[in-house]
Amino acid sequence: GADNRRWRALLLAAVLPLALVCILRGSVGAFGHLLPSPFSADAVNTLLALLCHLALLLSLLAFVLAWRGETEAELARLAQTDGLTGLADRRAFASRSVDMISMARRHQEPLALMILDIDFLKAINTEHGQEAGDRALALFGSCLQAQMRLGDLAGRVGGEEFGVLMARCEALGPQAMDKRMRDALAARAVPELIERTLRLARL
Repeated sequence: GADNRRWRALLLAAVLPLALVCILRGSVGAFGHLLPSPFSADAVNTLLALLCHLALLLSLLAFVLAWRGETEAELARLAQTDGLTGLADRRAFASRSVDMISMARRHQEPLALMILDIDFLKAINTEHGQEAGDRALALFGSCLQAQMRLGDLAGRVGGEEFGVLMARCEALGPQAMDKRMRDALAARAVPELIERTLRLARL
């Protein structure tokens, strides 16, 4: 955005004059003219020293702006992300869904919505503790991210409920997604959840 343009412009303003003076000084030497010593009080050396200081100052400002832009972008992303699963939170999912639905209507493209939830999550929390329930939610979110297609939107819309909005989806798309999720969970649940829970219980 605007911050990106600002720090890039500052960096260009820092480097370009310095490069032009260096090219000019090099061109003078290339044509056989005697160049003054870099440590002499010549006007060219004075100009070069001033430009070096200016370039350093502008470069520092450019780096500060670039860092601020990255920090703000990361904070904005975190504000719209569920901290446990890494998926979009409920508000972000609803906001992005409006854009995807509008786009699908405009281009008359198919769109599918899936609502998924974890069975017996309360029982997991009761029997094995809140940490085990959190691991189950994190595993579910990880599998969802791994199995969704590029361009789809996934989010945690409730305590144990997840939504997937599938753009340009064929009729069998939700069924295929459901099967991929079940297979992924079956493959990862035992080594990542059950074995770890039993290991902790022994301790």
